[in-house]
Amino acid sequence: MQLERNFGIGCMRWRANVEENRKIVRFAMNNNINYFETAPEYTKGINEIILADALKGLSRNQYRIATKLHVHLCSTYEDCEKSFKNSLMRFNTDYIDYYLLHMLNKELFLRAVNRGMLDFCDRS
Repeated sequence: MQLERNFGIGCMRWRANVEENRKIVRFAMNNNINYFETAPEYTKGINEIILADALKGLSRNQYRIATKLHVHLCSTYEDCEKSFKNSLMRFNTDYIDYYLLHMLNKELFLRAVNRGMLDFCDRS
């Protein structure tokens, strides 16, 4: 299946209703929407698990997931890497399609880049 779609769904407000969330995913996929976005800070990581449960049963190449790194919560490389690995674990996947830098300003971005705090993405 080609992944050439132009729409996505933000899943911030999804709740732990697996059947309802699966209906949303199926409806989205049937309407050429295969990009799903969330963040570990949405309900303390539970939102990533909720989305992962809704995507179960689909082939991993059928959809794209995006999650976020809340840079303001990371003071070290290890903090950033741990957040990334925790997201991988919650999604039960070995890769994330888009890893977005969230709540970012110029100072935080420069700090993260200059300290190599995002280098773990290249290794994963």
